[in-house]
Amino acid sequence: MNFILKFLSDKTVPFYVALGVAGLSVVTGIMYSAALGGLSGYVSFVPLILLLVGAAVFVGLSFLGSPRAGAAIMTAADFGAFLVYVGTIYAYPVDAAMSVGSASDIKELPMIIAAGALMLICAIASNAVAWMKMTKRDKAPEIDVTWRDMV
Repeated sequence: MNFILKFLSDKTVPFYVALGVAGLSVVTGIMYSAALGGLSGYVSFVPLILLLVGAAVFVGLSFLGSPRAGAAIMTAADFGAFLVYVGTIYAYPVDAAMSVGSASDIKELPMIIAAGALMLICAIASNAVAWMKMTKRDKAPEIDVTWRDMV
């Protein structure tokens, strides 16, 4: 427990935001696979893997002392997940709209939009915090100067 408290004691607000984005990436990946996993032929599980790996790399590099590098890798993974997602899912609404007549009648459309929006939010937020300082500045050592030392 002391290790965790010592680890978290020198972190700034952007680190905690990045940690929240890592959690959101995991939740987004799980939501994506659970909600849209049944659309065979239109769903790739590469975005799920990228979202989970990006979050794990951020946490791992944070423990190794490089949270900014971890956030940058998480940004690349989240944006890659979004690009793969768009590349694989775009044909489903078009095909479904042709069979039902209107895009508003597609029951999976809100989940498709929500998954894409959450992936994009994860990529943008992790990119923003990757440029911020995530650890507090080390304090200079205190020097005990007495009157005798000055004379």
